[in-house]
Amino acid sequence: MMIDAQFDVDMPEDEAGFIAMHLIDAQLDLKQPMADKILRLIEEISNIVRRTCGIEFDKDSLPYYRFVTHLKFFAQRMFSGVNPPQDDVDEEMEAMVQKKYQRAHECAARSGKKMPVITMVHALKPMIFSEVEPLSDAIVVGYGVSDAAYFDILTGKSEPQGLLPMQQPKDMVTVEKQLEDVPRDMECYTDSEGHSYDFAYGLNWKGVIKDARTAKYAVPVLKR
Repeated sequence: MMIDAQFDVDMPEDEAGFIAMHLIDAQLDLKQPMADKILRLIEEISNIVRRTCGIEFDKDSLPYYRFVTHLKFFAQRMFSGVNPPQDDVDEEMEAMVQKKYQRAHECAARSGKKMPVITMVHALKPMIFSEVEPLSDAIVVGYGVSDAAYFDILTGKSEPQGLLPMQQPKDMVTVEKQLEDVPRDMECYTDSEGHSYDFAYGLNWKGVIKDARTAKYAVPVLKR
């Protein structure tokens, strides 16, 4: 190793792996949002491998850091939109790997599937959903509720029944045009399903909620 020869030290292989990881991080020069995405993807794929293959990772070992290194470069290519040409795929090699390493191939196949993205929002005030909804398969919003309430809905234990207590603006232009002393004067965000995120809007398992509450509150705003 170059460091061994240059500084006359006997560096353990694991330590060399850790140093290599830091060098890779520096070479990738990742911005924080991209780094967060890559971190989440590595965690998700690691969980799939752990459950499918029934193994526990030694996160201090060199093999684990090698595994994570491959995932980092894979994730960077995926999130940057740079994918290898399909012509570069060696079908014979892929068939051999699938036959000889069946469990590993199954892990890779599961990791490559599109997983649903459910966005959970701890809301305190109106927000601009145009930055969130296009990237989400579902959105669960709560105002001052516990994490347990979110997971009860996600697991099907409870049915969602809440209504939006305030309008959700279409964009920042809408926010800047809003008059502070005029109620419900904003143009609301409309999602890909055509639902307007207006005051008293909500969904349950059957669709848009229409009950005694919406009959009372989802009415034209009072004007002088």
